Amino acid sequence: MTLDKICQSYYTPIYRRCLHALYYNQALAEDVTQDVFHALCERWDDLQHTNIKGWLNRTADHMVLKAKARHTRQKDVVALDETYMESVAEQFSMEEQMLIDKINLDLDLYCDQIYAGLKEKEVRLAEYLRRKVKYAEIARLTGSTEGAVTMAAVRLHRKVEAMVRELTEKL
Repeated sequence: MTLDKICQSYYTPIYRRCLHALYYNQALAEDVTQDVFHALCERWDDLQHTNIKGWLNRTADHMVLKAKARHTRQKDVVALDETYMESVAEQFSMEEQMLIDKINLDLDLYCDQIYAGLKEKEVRLAEYLRRKVKYAEIARLTGSTEGAVTMAAVRLHRKVEAMVRELTEKL
């Protein structure tokens, strides 16, 4: 496979991996993704006989860790505090909370494969749900209605559940 084809094939999955790992900081994820592919270009001659996908994932993970350390010191990446998360969680109905918890559990188990199969809009919704943002707030942020967000969350749950079922059947 040529370098161009590898870049075309793996750019989006690596970007999504970085985006998820960097708490959906798009600018930082873009920078890290570019760094990964810059490193690929620099090492291309040495890597032609290795597992490129594995190398890209390991390099992305390493660069994400470096970016987190650098930006945590600069307070660019904000970690949500446990008590805040608990207080936000109390604002959901039991049914909504169960749905959100199920989505988060499935995402954690099969994160890379699942995120690769989601559309950008679904990835953003999953991140809002992971951060326990209320449906009304998601609707406001996305310019949508609360009912549409609820239905999108249900559809996302079904899609993620089907993807997890498919992934576990392969094991």
